[in-house]
Amino acid sequence: MASILKSFFALYLSKLLLSMSLGLLATFLSLRLTIEGFSTQITGIILTAYFVGSVVGAIYCRRIIRSVGHIRAFTAFAALATAMIMLHGCYISALAWAVFRFFSGIATIGNTWMFYCRFDEQFLLHHGAGVLPSNKFKYFRAILFYDNYGIRRAFLPVALGLVFRSV
Repeated sequence: MASILKSFFALYLSKLLLSMSLGLLATFLSLRLTIEGFSTQITGIILTAYFVGSVVGAIYCRRIIRSVGHIRAFTAFAALATAMIMLHGCYISALAWAVFRFFSGIATIGNTWMFYCRFDEQFLLHHGAGVLPSNKFKYFRAILFYDNYGIRRAFLPVALGLVFRSV
């Protein structure tokens, strides 16, 4: 069990930091927009642009990853996310911030996609490539359970160890 926790620690820590920073950015932007005097409707539209970008990213990120490869795609998504977040400090414009939030959503979904790809690689490395489809279903069911019920990824290695110990 300790080897499972050790192999996934950096991966979980990076995902935790990414999620925490995105939550902090959304809070900061909503407060900054209020301070700058934007209406609540404009603030809502700007903050919603992130989720529209996430949907668009979910549609197109797979094609990008397949065409350029995992490492180049991760680098591009990380650079895009960094640039968009830094540009918020350069301009105070509703349209510019909506565009920045849109591309931040695309970059974030791309990085999340890369996280899951890396997670799957680590899983196959640890459990072997000969995982039966029924066992993979248990694996994805464990991920969905921990994602949907707020525990996130903190105890996922323990759950996976328990799921695959019974096999």
